[in-house]
Amino acid sequence: MKKEIAKNERYEMYVDKTKNRTHFIFRGFWKALDDVPNLLEDHKRAMSEVRSGFTSITDVSQLKTPAKEVTQLLIEMKNISNEKGQGRVARIMEQAISKIVSQRIDRESEMDLPTRNFGTYEEAEAWLDSFDE
Repeated sequence: MKKEIAKNERYEMYVDKTKNRTHFIFRGFWKALDDVPNLLEDHKRAMSEVRSGFTSITDVSQLKTPAKEVTQLLIEMKNISNEKGQGRVARIMEQAISKIVSQRIDRESEMDLPTRNFGTYEEAEAWLDSFDE
């Protein structure tokens, strides 16, 4: 059962405590930090709901390439997730540019976790669930 952490026009965050999994949905174009003023605090709230080894589904299929200052915020969020003990990450993305930005965030956050990209939410969920069996 997913618990809603935040939901607005730019992003949604949920936590499934049973699966120890976060669900992030990012959408639109974030041109400045003012576009997502509560993002970091909402992320920290989500992190307080999971245990080390948690898995994540991040849907960036509707996110346009964010501005540099917002990308730095995403890197900071990734570092917080890593410190919490994040496990596997499944990303949902459609655009090649999203893959480039995601790879940059992974690299700059020094993320060294099993990560796979998927075209649908169902594929991402099935991949993460396959490790719980």
